[in-house]
Amino acid sequence: MAGDRNLLPPTRSAGGCLTRIVWILYGSQALLVSAGFISHQGEVPTLSLPDVVYWGTFTLCLGLSGLDLVHLSDPTGQNRAARIRLWLRGGLIAGGAAVALWLAAHGVALFLVK
Repeated sequence: MAGDRNLLPPTRSAGGCLTRIVWILYGSQALLVSAGFISHQGEVPTLSLPDVVYWGTFTLCLGLSGLDLVHLSDPTGQNRAARIRLWLRGGLIAGGAAVALWLAAHGVALFLVK
């Protein structure tokens, strides 16, 4: 029966779960809402408060995802290098998507909103 303990998934902390909920759900919603505000500016694209909120939210989400993936998901520290590579790869993909959404929001503001 001692071998059965190895079959159980590792336990996660409540802080890790809360961190994941914040950066996945609330971070995504905050990015979409701020992109909506950017798209309704209706003026020449300049750096405005919605832009600062958008990129600040993205940076915060990226930091929280790194904290979650590298530190909170595996408190033993095993496979740390692989987790960091995974976080960097995910960050590049998320960064590309964030730039595309930001450019699309500014495009809507420039060409469609008058």
